[in-house]
Amino acid sequence: MTIIFAADLAVPFLVDGSHVAEDFVNLSRSTRALCDFLILHDKIVIPIEDFTVLRTITRSIGADNLILLLKNDRVRFVRTIGTLALSWGDSGAGLMTIHDAQRRVAAYAPMEASIQQSIHSLELPYATSSKLSHIVAERTKEIQTLDLLSEIRSATYADFEKTLMWRDEFRTQYPDLLKMPGDPRNVQIYGPNTPPSRSAATTLLALARSNLEMYLSSREYADALSTTCPIGDSVSLKLANSAVDLTKSGLQNLINLAGVADLTPDVMSDSKIARKFIEVTCSPEAVQFREWFKSQIVTNPEEYTQRYMDIIHKISPLERPMTKIIRFFIFQSLGFIPIIGNVTSAFDTFVLDKLVEGNSPKYFVQNLRNFSGAVKMRRI
Repeated sequence: MTIIFAADLAVPFLVDGSHVAEDFVNLSRSTRALCDFLILHDKIVIPIEDFTVLRTITRSIGADNLILLLKNDRVRFVRTIGTLALSWGDSGAGLMTIHDAQRRVAAYAPMEASIQQSIHSLELPYATSSKLSHIVAERTKEIQTLDLLSEIRSATYADFEKTLMWRDEFRTQYPDLLKMPGDPRNVQIYGPNTPPSRSAATTLLALARSNLEMYLSSREYADALSTTCPIGDSVSLKLANSAVDLTKSGLQNLINLAGVADLTPDVMSDSKIARKFIEVTCSPEAVQFREWFKSQIVTNPEEYTQRYMDIIHKISPLERPMTKIIRFFIFQSLGFIPIIGNVTSAFDTFVLDKLVEGNSPKYFVQNLRNFSGAVKMRRI
C-alpha cells in the first residue's frame, strides 16, 4: 500500500481566519493535487488543525464522493491541536504552541464542533451532513502539537544553525531558547504565503513546520510527503534527513507530458465525473499499477536515475503517449519534472522493455486515457 502525507491539501491555520479564503482561492490547485494523489497513492493522509479542508474537497468533488473516499479509507485526517508559534520573552525566543482556552475557534474546538463549523456553510441535506460528520470523526486522529514539538525542537534548532539566517549570537545558556531579534511581547506564527527567507524567525518557523510534517508522515507510515512549506536554502538538508520521498503533485504535468486531457474542470463541475474518476483510481488495475510503481521505482530511485542519465543522450526522441505517461510517473517518484521539449523519451525503450514486465501498468494507463477521452467527448 502506498500512502501520501498530503500536507499541501490543507492551508495552515491562521488565527484571523484568512486561511479559509486562501483555501477557496486555491480550489482548482487543490482539486488537481487531489486527483494526482488518487492516481499515485492508495491512501491520502491530510494533516489539519481545523476542518476547512472539508469545504474545499466537498466543493471540488461533492459531499457524496468525499464520503465514498472516507468510507473506502482512501482519505484520512490527522488533526494537530495547538498552533506552532515562535514567542519572545526576557530570556530569548523559543518555539511553542498557542491555544484558545475557551475553545471557540474551530482549530481548538472539540472535534464534533469543529467539523460542524466547517461544513455548516455548505448547506448540505441533513442526512448527508450527518453522514459526513460521522465518518470524518471516525477517520480523524487527534494529536497535541505540544507533544510533537518536544520531538522535533532539537532537530529544528540544529537545522536552523545550518541555514544562512543563523548567527552565532543567537545561542543562549538555555537549550530551548535563542537570542533572536524581536519584541519581548511578540508571538509569531507561520502563514501559508510567508517566504521562509524573509527573516530569521520565518526561517526557523518554516523549518519547524517542515520537521513537524516529516515527523507526522513517518508516524503515519507514509511513502511520500507533499509539503505545504517551502524550506528555502535548507531543501537539500531536509531531503537528506527525510525518511520519505518528497514528491510534488501536478496533474497538469501529466497532461502536458502524456497527452491526457486535464480533468480538473470536469471533476469540479460534475460530481458524476468525479465519482467515475474515483472508481478508475480504485480499480484492480490502478492498485496493481501503484504496487508496480512503488516496488520498481520508489525503492530504487538512484539506480534508475543513473541508468537514465547514461542513455538519455543516446536514444532518439519517441512520441508514444504510453512512454510519456510512464516517464511522468517515474520522474514524479524521483522528485522532479522533466522540462517539456528538453528531455527525450528514452524511457520508451528503457521502461517499457526493462521495467514494465507484465501488463498491469499498461492497463491502468490505458483506462485513464480512455476515461479522459470519453469525458472530453461528453460520453460520460
